[in-house]
Amino acid sequence: KFEQGIPNGHKAPYGYQWDGEMFRIIPDQGRVVKIIYQRYLAGESAYAIAKSLAERGVLGQKGVPIEESTVKNILSSHSYMGTMILQKHYFTEEHIRKKNKGELPRYVVGEMFEPLVTSEDFNRAQEIRQKRAANAPNRNPKLTAFSGIVKCGNCGCSVSRRTATVGKKWVC
Repeated sequence: KFEQGIPNGHKAPYGYQWDGEMFRIIPDQGRVVKIIYQRYLAGESAYAIAKSLAERGVLGQKGVPIEESTVKNILSSHSYMGTMILQKHYFTEEHIRKKNKGELPRYVVGEMFEPLVTSEDFNRAQEIRQKRAANAPNRNPKLTAFSGIVKCGNCGCSVSRRTATVGKKWVC
């Protein structure tokens, strides 16, 4: 199905809803997405945008205020150009969901639904994100005795320590 450009699910990105045929824009949420891009391209940070949206009472898909991570996800998602990337994740034989880092082909399907941003605005937002990331030092590094030493046994990537609701854990 991926080769034919057919997605295997209908989970709509913020700003869209599945109507049985295709993704359609939800007008109020679509305006929020456009505002996020306009303000980010004008120089505002994702944090400032999220804070002002939360103050205005704008809610995300799950009914909670939009956070900085949501703004960053919106800014980095190809979906808002009307493009869908299929097979971004896959399931192993053990039924574990993994991010596709080249193990399987990915399929880019353009014009799947009405875009909310132009490809020029999307590309400018990516450039801004990359420049800001390169200039932003890690302000609060949490170094441990294992930082930079522990590697994933499956892919060889560095493993980092995260705080979860049930305690500390190491993740790839």
